Formats: sequence, structure tokens, C-alpha cells
Amino acid sequence: SAASPSAMQLDVDFSMPRQRRANAPTLYRQNLQEKIVFDKANPLRHAHTEGQMFGLTFWENWSVIGENDASNPAEPPFKFVYYNGRTRQNTYEGAFVYARTPTLAPEAMASVHRIAREAGMVPDNFCKIRNTGFEASLPAQGGEPGSSAVPAYLGIYAAEAATTEDEALARIA
Repeated sequence: SAASPSAMQLDVDFSMPRQRRANAPTLYRQNLQEKIVFDKANPLRHAHTEGQMFGLTFWENWSVIGENDASNPAEPPFKFVYYNGRTRQNTYEGAFVYARTPTLAPEAMASVHRIAREAGMVPDNFCKIRNTGFEASLPAQGGEPGSSAVPAYLGIYAAEAATTEDEALARIA
């Protein structure tokens, strides 16, 4: 395989719904910038980052703790990534499952749940990421959010708080 870069600069655009009392819902656009450095032969992490979001600098450690069973052709490709981080205000941890499609086939979810349990996580504490986005009704423009361009891997499953998507949406309703 080709040698991978030892570091790269990431620039991520995303949006979240914003609802305020007595106002129509709006779309809150945000930009995240971070530098990710891939570690060489480090058993504790595969990469570390430094970036800024919401005006706070953050530092994170990332590890791929599992992936699809390549010997099972019915199981689509995915990567299970655990991270922990800190800002000057707090520490945090979480996990993502990245896949090549906006949803992951049920055949793979058994493996995802097994990997989570083996890492001491509770699969019921994860929530599905809404890859259709909050901008589905907005016109697509080039590679802008809302376009049909599909990246190499999409985050499809995440855990940072014990909540479901319905609970999260109910909190902002």
C-alpha cells in the first residue's frame, strides 16, 4: 500500500438546527479546523489532533478499535473509532462508526455492537447520525453541504451522551 501522510489539515463544514423561542427554526453553520497527526507504532492511539471549534482549542487522541470482518462478504466496510479529548474547560470521550454509505446494513450492526461491548461501551447509548442532514430541503451547490457528494467514510453512529436522536430532537423542539 502507498505510504500515508504523517499529518494533514482538516477543514470540516457542518450544520445543526437552531431553535429559539418565538422564532422560526434556522440552520446554524459551523466550521471545524484541526490538524491530525498519525502516530507511528503507538499502542495507545493511532492519531492525535489539535483544532478549534466554537472558539475553543481542543486536543484529542483517536484510535481505530474495530472494523468490519473482511472475511465476511455480507458485512460492508466500516471503521469503529474511539476518541478522548480535552479543552481548557472540560474533558470528553466518545466514539464513531464510519462507513462508506449513509446507513450501515443490519448485517454489520451485530459486529458494531460487539466491538462496542468489548470496549466497555453500551450500544444503547449510541445514537444514529442523521446523514441526510438538516439541509436536505436546501438546494445543493457543488460540494457544499446538502450536495450529493459522498465522502470516503461517513459517520453513521456516534456516542457521546446517553441519548437517542428522538430525545435530542425533543430537547430542541
